[in-house]
Amino acid sequence: MEHVSHDKELQETSLHLKIDRIVRQKTSRFRRHLAGGRRNTDVVISPSKCGITHGPGQFMFTGRIRLGKAILQCAPFIDEFEEIKKKALLSGTHPCQLK
Repeated sequence: MEHVSHDKELQETSLHLKIDRIVRQKTSRFRRHLAGGRRNTDVVISPSKCGITHGPGQFMFTGRIRLGKAILQCAPFIDEFEEIKKKALLSGTHPCQLK
């Protein structure tokens, strides 16, 4: 995360991100192939209740586009997501496959 700002009135947090990898997207909001090997940057919105703060790490973001804005759900660190995914695959409770 490059920068995080909070809007108490709208109860949302703006995240200025550097995007390393896009797993899947339904729109072309985030470019899949980046020119010159640079990482993509963009601003996305998350509910304030997620308690997101600025800091290092990689995250698994999921969300949707609403009125042209990328709206996220609360996001785990990517290593936490991978552990949850691994347990679900082993127990047979994983409902879908992300490649």
